[in-house]
Amino acid sequence: MVLEIAILIGFFAGLLLLPLSSRIIKAFSFDYGLNCLSLFHIPRRPNGKSVSYKKLFKKLWWKFIVYSICYGFLFFFFYAFIFSFLDTQKAIWLAPMIWICALLGLIDYKIWILPDFFTIPLLIAGFFAAFYAQPLVNLSESLWGALFGYLLPILVASIMKYFKDNPIGGGDVKVLAALGAWFGIFWLNIVLVISCLIFAVFAIKNKQRFAPYGPAMSLAVIISIFAKIIYEY
Repeated sequence: MVLEIAILIGFFAGLLLLPLSSRIIKAFSFDYGLNCLSLFHIPRRPNGKSVSYKKLFKKLWWKFIVYSICYGFLFFFFYAFIFSFLDTQKAIWLAPMIWICALLGLIDYKIWILPDFFTIPLLIAGFFAAFYAQPLVNLSESLWGALFGYLLPILVASIMKYFKDNPIGGGDVKVLAALGAWFGIFWLNIVLVISCLIFAVFAIKNKQRFAPYGPAMSLAVIISIFAKIIYEY
């Protein structure tokens, strides 16, 4: 019964990712130009009577709906996996953590920001999870992991600042500290290696020297959790 409820929640949680990320993005005081042309904004109904514009509007809505359903099914399988292989208490802690990381990835992909509204609670929740349920690591490993995740990007930034201004954003530092609290030092390094590989592929494919880290981080988190569960199973 718990598994059925979990995967149902997972489907609706995935379904809400794009609409919720859209609302959060709009909460920031930036001017994004043609919002209706962005996948991560809910398209508005056109005021004009242009046939081509109405066709574009309809196409965007269908694309938005299809992507939302795809995310729904992805989280359906994600939650089915973790609730099948982990104790219920551990899975309950991990489920929202995965969802928040995915949400952060979508937000960062669009506006290159990892909001403190999510990163700080994610850090604190990592400590509580390690203390009460230990879904991935114990409290000692969580504390050391958070410290490592916080200091490592600061050290890297202090070296890279001679080659580029503001090489690492404050949001990246906080999210790595939060992930350290969840994964500990060893598995945080695994997350970093996987995310760097994904980040490199993304940057090369889009022919960009710089790109947001959030999408690569969120994918690396999911892959690392699956790998850790399979490894320990």
